[in-house]
Amino acid sequence: ACAVKTTDKDQFLYIGNTRVFLFDVIEAGPTSQLGWFSFADLKNSRKGHSCALISNKVVVSGGYDSSNKIMSSTEIIDLSTKSVTTGEDLKLKVPRSFFGMVTLGNADYQMVLAFGGEEKGVIETWDQYNNEWAIYDDGDAGLLKVPRSDFGSVAINVKSICKGSKVANKN
Repeated sequence: ACAVKTTDKDQFLYIGNTRVFLFDVIEAGPTSQLGWFSFADLKNSRKGHSCALISNKVVVSGGYDSSNKIMSSTEIIDLSTKSVTTGEDLKLKVPRSFFGMVTLGNADYQMVLAFGGEEKGVIETWDQYNNEWAIYDDGDAGLLKVPRSDFGSVAINVKSICKGSKVANKN
């Protein structure tokens, strides 16, 4: 399963198997059933997948299907219309499970990175304008030195936690 904060600061989506639930903290606390609402279901059952928010959409990719085959498929949940889009052209270039997916950038320019997974060192980027994945190719920077899986990940703006610090730009 995966969870992702929505564009509303008081809500998040929980995505597991085919089910998608919205939780609203204004409605109830975390132990109450009152804050949970059904959302659009995914087209494909999956476990070991990852998800990330970009613009007003949630990208859900990879994982294992119901027959335990590693998936490359991607589904897009539109938060405005509560609809789910899937298709052959939305596939990851490298099937993966138990991997990380984060959104980087600001509101004007965002990108989603997919990295790691069982024996996967390749990093992919999601192009939200063309709805497709691409291999991130920046020499050695486009590969994990040691493939990793089964980890948590979060993208943080270093300036938000290190006020006044200067961030070195390594070229």
